[in-house]
Amino acid sequence: AQESVAKALVGLMKLRQAERIGHWQSRICRNVAHDMVPRKTDRALDEVPAQRGNSGPDSSEHEAVHRALARLTPEARELITLRYYNSCSYEQITAVTGLSKPAINGRLTRAKQKMATYLKRATQTGELQ
Repeated sequence: AQESVAKALVGLMKLRQAERIGHWQSRICRNVAHDMVPRKTDRALDEVPAQRGNSGPDSSEHEAVHRALARLTPEARELITLRYYNSCSYEQITAVTGLSKPAINGRLTRAKQKMATYLKRATQTGELQ
């Protein structure tokens, strides 16, 4: 957090639209966070939000969704996390990722299709019961 604030202060004079400071700062935080994470590490399940500690009948379903999410690319995982776990609007996702709304929509659709394929296989193999 301190590194992103320092970078923002250094670049503050370059900001052209003061009303976009929140979006601008979130981009800096995202970029700093990406720089801090090794590129080729297998972060799998530790990287995505999970509902751990569930002991009810839905816990296996939550774990299966969590595993499906972990199988996505980091970029797809980020979009799913922003949209469905953090409840970000397309405008907010655009501000954070720099992607256009149609690009976000297309990538979210493909990511959800990949997750659905994985979950269908998990159901067929008995992994999800």
